Amino acid sequence: MSKYSFLLIIITFTLCSCEEYFETLSDDEIYSVSLLKNIQSDKKIDYLRIDLMHGGSPFKKHEDGSYKRSLEIPLPKDENRGSVFPGCQPSYCGYRIAYIERDQWNFVTNKEELELFIGEIDNEHEAFLIAKINGYEIDTALEGNGFKKADFGYKLKVMKYETCPESKEGFIVHIYNDGTFKQIKSLGHYYKSTNCIVY
Repeated sequence: MSKYSFLLIIITFTLCSCEEYFETLSDDEIYSVSLLKNIQSDKKIDYLRIDLMHGGSPFKKHEDGSYKRSLEIPLPKDENRGSVFPGCQPSYCGYRIAYIERDQWNFVTNKEELELFIGEIDNEHEAFLIAKINGYEIDTALEGNGFKKADFGYKLKVMKYETCPESKEGFIVHIYNDGTFKQIKSLGHYYKSTNCIVY
């Protein structure tokens, strides 16, 4: 074997061994409601539920799969207006966390309250929620879906989605144990289209 062939083998082996291994969330786990259900809050909670909000009013999913207006928790009007991770274009929906702590109802209705509710990062689901709070999404594709536990917290693969033209760009971000977010680098676009998604 020539000196150059041996050197090429060493370089190839080194480059291959440098690639980090990321675990992925399952297709069911990438949705906001699934991530929210996996929060391990530092608060002493007696009861917790996650409401799907449509048009500012809470709905609860029933056993038959339908969503019916929930009247179990009477709220002041201003509490009904807020929600986290809005979507459902062209109409409006989002999620609200309702919980009982020290015999009192409390509500998480915006991203700032959600960060405080999560507190210290206990698992990958909470880490992905911090990334979502900072404007990143999770994809079913490996380029936008990955997590790796680190001494400081979590390394994540996430993505940014644009509707016009439709595109997906992968990113590596760090979520520290205290909830601090830091974008590390772009992995480039892994999906580009000339189509525009218009709501």
